[in-house]
Amino acid sequence: MYLNYKNVKLLQIIEDIELDLERTFLETEYFLKLETKQAIKRILIAFSNYDRQIGYVQGMNFIAGVLLYHSGEVNAFWLLCTLMNKYKLSHVLQPGFPGIEAHSNKI
Repeated sequence: MYLNYKNVKLLQIIEDIELDLERTFLETEYFLKLETKQAIKRILIAFSNYDRQIGYVQGMNFIAGVLLYHSGEVNAFWLLCTLMNKYKLSHVLQPGFPGIEAHSNKI
């Protein structure tokens, strides 16, 4: 089977998401449901394809989970896109956390 770089990267992203799903809000029944985990996984895979520069970063599962809980799957995806791009949350999730100071100054 031929795998190109994009496929290998997507497979790694899916593997990372699946690992993190098992650590998402373990004390809350809603997040233990298979259908909830599958919805979060779809949101995160869709986002990693939507914004390949950011892709998937550990911790996004919690953000996507909260958005899903409060808004449903499609809205959660678009809210995640808005948080990452318009409100620059992606800067907080980059190596070295360059956006932490900028975001904490707004609080």
